[in-house]
Amino acid sequence: MKKLVTMILVVCLLLATVCGALAEEKKVIALCVAQVSNEFQSRIKDAMEKYAEDNGLNDKYEFTVFDANFDTAKQLEQVENAIGQGAAGVVMIPVDMKGSVPAVQACLDAGVPVVGCNSDIEDNTLFDCYVGSDTVDSGHIEMQALAEAMGGEGKLVEMEGNYGESPQILRDQGIRDIVEQYPDIEIVYNDTGKWSRDEAKTKMENWIMQGLMDDAKAVVCHNDAMAVGCMMALEENGMNDILIAGIDANADMLGYLKEGRVAVTVFQNAAGQGEGAIKAVVDLVEGKEVPQFDWIPYELVTVETADDYLALLG
Repeated sequence: MKKLVTMILVVCLLLATVCGALAEEKKVIALCVAQVSNEFQSRIKDAMEKYAEDNGLNDKYEFTVFDANFDTAKQLEQVENAIGQGAAGVVMIPVDMKGSVPAVQACLDAGVPVVGCNSDIEDNTLFDCYVGSDTVDSGHIEMQALAEAMGGEGKLVEMEGNYGESPQILRDQGIRDIVEQYPDIEIVYNDTGKWSRDEAKTKMENWIMQGLMDDAKAVVCHNDAMAVGCMMALEENGMNDILIAGIDANADMLGYLKEGRVAVTVFQNAAGQGEGAIKAVVDLVEGKEVPQFDWIPYELVTVETADDYLALLG
């Protein structure tokens, strides 16, 4: 009889252990980033991870980061693999406005909640929630400030992001919206710096060698990394009077703004986007309602407010 009781107790303990392990099994949420080495997207990823840690979400969820390295086919494969492995939710920074739509559709077809972040697709309403900023507005804010710094006239060159990506398309749209309001400002040349400081520096060096910068008054860049690359190339060639504008308000750009080496930067809130995306995907996984859109506004930074934004970056 004692042996029977002992066996029953052992079985109960084993069942309790198994049930407890199952109850404690973490749900996986995939964080599908277009390119982790991209400075701004890296800040979003860090903000997502920090928010999860600060709010105790790591006790219930496992957040797995996927890096598509700006490859739409790779991002689709990563999303499909995450779904196949039982991901409960997906946060996606899309690689391309058109090319990333199949990855979003794969989530919808599988019934897996998907939150878009930072970069748009052709129809953002496909996402269960989209957390980001009005990218056209960033071009408006940047170019308006630069146009005023130019005195409303002069030749301008444009250093763009990767062609086909939503920030490149929409920032270019915003920039040109403002240029149209200034008949004496002309964009005389544009090309892509691929969001990279080194790529932009090399491209600017080539422009200088070709004489494209001889009469230019300013360069408008789609992000701060490229703006800094342009600044370095121009300064190395003694062209310190050319005005430079960027977007993101990265720490180094804010320092250069204070020193007067660049003219304009626009703050894009990486922490706000990352935190909002994680909160939204967790709420969706837990069956809560979330808004279709969570817009995080852009903000023009001035020399007087640069220190305030530096403090936000930590």
